[in-house]
Amino acid sequence: MKKLRFQRFFSAVMVVFLVLAIQQPMLVQAENSESTNSYSEAPPLLITELVPDTTDIGDADGFEFIEVYNNTDKTLNFSDFRILYRYPSGPENDLTWIPHVRDLKIDSGETLVLWMENSANSEATVDDFNANFGTNLIENENIVKMPGGMSNARLRDIIISTNTGTEIAVATYNHGTDDVE
Repeated sequence: MKKLRFQRFFSAVMVVFLVLAIQQPMLVQAENSESTNSYSEAPPLLITELVPDTTDIGDADGFEFIEVYNNTDKTLNFSDFRILYRYPSGPENDLTWIPHVRDLKIDSGETLVLWMENSANSEATVDDFNANFGTNLIENENIVKMPGGMSNARLRDIIISTNTGTEIAVATYNHGTDDVE
């Protein structure tokens, strides 16, 4: 009989403890965390579209692109940012991609298309890009070429970073396909 009362008492204490624990907000942070990201605020730039596998020009994807959206209420200059191409092995192997034209202003609520330039599409024009996608983008205003190339089949991260190294937005694609052990 005493055992049954003890079990009931212990169960009641546990229920009270769980109810109180659920009501308290919990903050969890790794001891050695170096992250300075604030997740209470939306980032100033967002990656709104990635297209890594497109119509070929020659033997390579001719129209790969990353679309970046200005999520603020002011005009931003993309010269303050860069794109990082991250392999699953981590940031030590990042490739840094910077558009050919640096002084690119993105108005509030507008986008900038970063068109991946490779050896096969270096002679292609924005008119070719517009014809391929049915768009009316204007070179060096809302579309710019940027050296690079995205894997069509393997896990990768595309990151918008400030020039000082603060990562502000990440998009992962081909999730679940890892080529690095």
